[in-house]
Amino acid sequence: MNLKADALGKRFEKFINDYGFEKNNRLLFFYSGHGHTRTDEWGNEKGYLVPTDAPNPHFDERGFLQKAL
Repeated sequence: MNLKADALGKRFEKFINDYGFEKNNRLLFFYSGHGHTRTDEWGNEKGYLVPTDAPNPHFDERGFLQKAL
């Protein structure tokens, strides 16, 4: 609950390692938290999961990209 970037990334990685390598397996990630959509210079949109320690992307885009998943 309210994980920072490192802990959230490790939680996803552990889930994938525990359940993601079985033949014909399907994984479902349910995330209840903040998200953000960013548009690149070519107009492509990319969605991010926002951990509690990610800075506001409107004020610190680089810091946001270093933390967001």
